Amino acid sequence: MIRDLAYMFIQSKRDPGFSTLCKIIYSLGLIAVLTASRSISYSLYYLYPAMILSLELAVLSWLKGYRTVVNGLKLIVVFTLLGAIISYLAVLAGMPAIPPSEMVTGAVRLVAFFLAFTQLFQLLSVDEWRRILAALGLRDQAVILTLLLSQLPLTLVYFSEALVTISLKYRGRRMGALVTPLIYHTALLTRSRLEALLQYPVKPSYSGLTLFRVKDIYLYIMLALLVLPLIPGFTV
Repeated sequence: MIRDLAYMFIQSKRDPGFSTLCKIIYSLGLIAVLTASRSISYSLYYLYPAMILSLELAVLSWLKGYRTVVNGLKLIVVFTLLGAIISYLAVLAGMPAIPPSEMVTGAVRLVAFFLAFTQLFQLLSVDEWRRILAALGLRDQAVILTLLLSQLPLTLVYFSEALVTISLKYRGRRMGALVTPLIYHTALLTRSRLEALLQYPVKPSYSGLTLFRVKDIYLYIMLALLVLPLIPGFTV
């Protein structure tokens, strides 16, 4: 599951055909509407997070395939279910019970937040992130972010491999032993990245950032339809 989660932070090889500005507005817009949806009308309170989640699943499945998206959500779903179980057990301790409808809505909202966050890394390429920071005058931060985004998925994959190896070797009795191979893999990876950076320095450029492409209209329309129910006075 950790390996599948790592693939959620890797950009798809398929060009989505959207501009850089549209990708930023769409990803941040989803996070903004999810945050503001707590004050939405009661008639859409439980349906609205599901609408956003459906849109995210549709876009990501088009980019990377539904299997990659579903597999990447396994770990998030596990933690969500654990949270629900803990909430039910808390009732036995005398704490106020959470209505099932609120629990389901909160779980859907959590998954939608996670997908909205990962879209910043799946829609925007590492090169685009570097150019954005360079345009803001953050050249050193652009290099650091480039190395971070290129190493994060691999670190998660190495962690998964170390976890599987230790589980098979010690049958789950010494899970703390996975720290050693994880540090080993991370050290080797960091060294190779540093050597590559010294030999082929990353040079942030300002060109290549696009402001509008024809397909942007589709994302803007979908985002506008999600913003519409948040307008005061809107009723269904």
